[in-house]
Amino acid sequence: MTAEFDRGEELALKALEKSDTIDHFLLGITVAICAYLAQTNAYAPLGLNRETFLLLSLLIFALSAVFGLMRLQSTVDVLRTNSKLDHVTEEKQKSIRDKANDQLGKAITYNHIRNGLLLAGLCCYVLTKVVASYQNNGWIPVH
Repeated sequence: MTAEFDRGEELALKALEKSDTIDHFLLGITVAICAYLAQTNAYAPLGLNRETFLLLSLLIFALSAVFGLMRLQSTVDVLRTNSKLDHVTEEKQKSIRDKANDQLGKAITYNHIRNGLLLAGLCCYVLTKVVASYQNNGWIPVH
């Protein structure tokens, strides 16, 4: 029984390490995308134009980075809470486990929001580039 528990604990730790690595990678990529867009996009007064939609895609990516940071912080909070389990009595362990599960739920929610915003930012950027290309060729009338 203890060998199975140790193996399960080891697998859970490896999964957490891999998840943490992916979170760091995605946060780095997202910040790099934000830096690239901020540096290369042309900006103009807000309106129904290409520049406004490029700014919107930048803002979506920036919001994704914020949720990526929140995800990392939430994961650290889960680990910190779980580390307290060894130092408390049996009665307090249930409340600590409940708190850790709530924090884990937040981390999962932040993960879904971050990933959705990454996808939305990519779609917004690509769609803006495609529509702007057709607009420049005269396919989409601008009045």
